Amino acid sequence: MITIDPKMKITMVAGDTGSIYLKLDDYNLKQGDKVTFAVVAKEINYDQRAGFAAVDPLLVRKCILAFESDGSCYIPLLEEDTLYLPSKNYSYDIRVITAEGVKNTVVTAKTLTILEGFSNSIKNCGGFR
Repeated sequence: MITIDPKMKITMVAGDTGSIYLKLDDYNLKQGDKVTFAVVAKEINYDQRAGFAAVDPLLVRKCILAFESDGSCYIPLLEEDTLYLPSKNYSYDIRVITAEGVKNTVVTAKTLTILEGFSNSIKNCGGFR
């Protein structure tokens, strides 16, 4: 299960599935647009050679190209997206790239908390009720 609080903090158990609903106040998503969802480790590594802070590589990447008739979309999170992420806080953002090429980060550097799940190790539920 995924929970999203009013400040857009997401909490979920590793390996759970669900989706993030995105509806913008001032723009309706349409054919040709793209919505990207990216998750990185919350820590920032300082790159001595480059002289700036380098963000960890993307751990989860999603690109949404299909939208609802009301201009909204759902960003699905599948089991494999988070199953092997250690339990801790991560950062995510959501960006819209319009068909015209305008890029807007609509959710900036919010927290994604992954909690440990114990049921993930059960592969065959055979006699469970």
